[in-house]
Amino acid sequence: ILVSSRPALRPTSLPGRAPPRSKSMATGGAFAALALLSQLGVWGAAAHGVAGARLRALQWNPHWQCFENSADCKANVERVLTGYLIDAELGLDFANLIEFSDSYFSPPAGWVAITYAAPGDNIALYFDSRKWTRSPNNGSYATGCMIIGDRPFVIQAFDSIATGFSVVVVGAHFPHPDDYLGAVLTLGAALKSVLDAAGVDDILLIADTNLDASVDGTNKGLMQMLEVPMAADIVGTAAVNTCCLNDGFSYASDRVIANFGQAMATDILFVQTPEWAVGEFHRAVIGTLIVPEMSLRLDIVHV
Repeated sequence: ILVSSRPALRPTSLPGRAPPRSKSMATGGAFAALALLSQLGVWGAAAHGVAGARLRALQWNPHWQCFENSADCKANVERVLTGYLIDAELGLDFANLIEFSDSYFSPPAGWVAITYAAPGDNIALYFDSRKWTRSPNNGSYATGCMIIGDRPFVIQAFDSIATGFSVVVVGAHFPHPDDYLGAVLTLGAALKSVLDAAGVDDILLIADTNLDASVDGTNKGLMQMLEVPMAADIVGTAAVNTCCLNDGFSYASDRVIANFGQAMATDILFVQTPEWAVGEFHRAVIGTLIVPEMSLRLDIVHV
């Protein structure tokens, strides 16, 4: 398993620095098409020395105290998030934000949020609309709570603009273990409904699982609880301690997991805890999934 750490904000991630413009496939022939695929993160992506098509997803729960108890923490979380989303070199595809309690936050150009709010919790699944489009199939989207009035989730089927590859992405905030049985049944039923409607088997789960990966539940075990297809063929981020600031980051609860792809590399963010972090702030995790299946779909691009 490949694990590395990133600084809280890289020099290339400063807000206001625009990503490179995409070239038109219609005007540049084969070279323009391949240039666009490269910018979309589909061709020649080198993640920790592993080359090939890839997906990259961020999971982060900065926690509600950051927004309700500290204006400094709120401002810095939004600054850092914006930096990661506009960082063309990083090239995120999806970002799942939990307890990100600012309804006035506007993501940078090209990024779209799918949100759901419970009475005491909220979730926002961001996707890069220059790379992905929401499936047009009826029933290919669902939101809800895993327990009554709490622990929200978002499920959405997406199609890659560059390759036509389809994936169902789940952003979720799982409850603590005492409420797990009913929660996974609820989420699993909603997920099955979306999979059937979209006609897709490939699943990317981005979540605060509230399970310690080294003790309570492995990535494979969690996907088996949800009864996902091909649950025996799981790849996911490493068990890195992300939760929480107030207890010394003792638990490995934040994960990116897939039932497809060849391998997943792990980046852990905020290893050096920012001075502005407060309360039950989580470190963030980025999973980089190597997906040979996406390369096989390049025949739809006529070059």
